[in-house]
Amino acid sequence: MENSIENINITPAAIDYIKGVYDDKQIPAEYALRINAEGAQGGIFNYSLGFDPEKKDDDLELDFEKFKVLISSESLENLRGTEIDYVVDRNNRPGLAFHNPKQSSGCGGNCGCGSGGC
Repeated sequence: MENSIENINITPAAIDYIKGVYDDKQIPAEYALRINAEGAQGGIFNYSLGFDPEKKDDDLELDFEKFKVLISSESLENLRGTEIDYVVDRNNRPGLAFHNPKQSSGCGGNCGCGSGGC
């Protein structure tokens, strides 16, 4: 199974974490994980994650074994070159980190989303 499309890579650890969220929160299989990367205010992207039952016409769809990922055409350009990885933050909270080469140095290119959101 390919973990990378459009130069966006989701690590195996992140895939396992996402599968666990689906199971733990009992997210229906027909809901896709929507990933957004908006704006670059001050060179820092605002990432958001959510579950969406509908694919829009301009969405890129990545298909994994137990879930799909949707990325809008607007977010796609902001996410090219990004690696999405599973991390545990310094407060011992699990989440996803976005290692984006387009990210400003203010965040070190490693801003992430923990259990508290982005």
